[in-house]
Amino acid sequence: MRVYADAIREFLRSSGSPDHQPPPGYTGSPHLHHGVSVPVMRDYVKAWIKANPDFTRDHWIGLLDLLYTGESIEERLIAGLLIAELPALRRDLPLDQLHTWLGALTGWVEIDTTCQSTFTANELITRWDAWCPFLAQLAKDPAISRRRASLVLLIKPIRESSESRLITLALQNVDQLHSERNPLIQKAISWILREGTKRHSEAIRAYLETHEDALGKTIAREVRHKLDTGKKK
Repeated sequence: MRVYADAIREFLRSSGSPDHQPPPGYTGSPHLHHGVSVPVMRDYVKAWIKANPDFTRDHWIGLLDLLYTGESIEERLIAGLLIAELPALRRDLPLDQLHTWLGALTGWVEIDTTCQSTFTANELITRWDAWCPFLAQLAKDPAISRRRASLVLLIKPIRESSESRLITLALQNVDQLHSERNPLIQKAISWILREGTKRHSEAIRAYLETHEDALGKTIAREVRHKLDTGKKK
């Protein structure tokens, strides 16, 4: 797999541009940034998958292991984009493997590219006996990347589905984390509560009524505004 990972790294090195370098500190990651835009990486990932139709699950996991431990932000972003394009891999991905990869992420850009729009509601519900304890444990993990992931992994599912188990778990994880003041966690809490207003407005409204003080003024204001207007601000 190393030859494939090296080819991806060479693409990233040759495709970077100063125009796509973020301001210092913006990503929250200490890793090297080549300056490759997400649309360019997404197109590359789709072409790469088409060019390698014989890859097995073990091949993909071996490649992702190398990318998640690479020197650059973009290697981790490419890894997340690959998972998003590989439903067959996601359906039976060992969650202990995902746990390892989440621990290799630093900053919101790296975490959210793997977690935000990757796993579907159906994929979680189909393996609920595995996903539910996995996500609950992430909220208690010593690594802040995994604690943020415990919320962001549920963003797409609660957006897609009215399944009550999803919002119940999301609110349990918010309960576990709302006392933590790190912006990575506070912003994820506001995000998932606002996202939940689309299909789970009654549950979000009830939670806000009983937890407003614990959530803090900023989050409570943002969520109430979304409930009342349907808009973020």
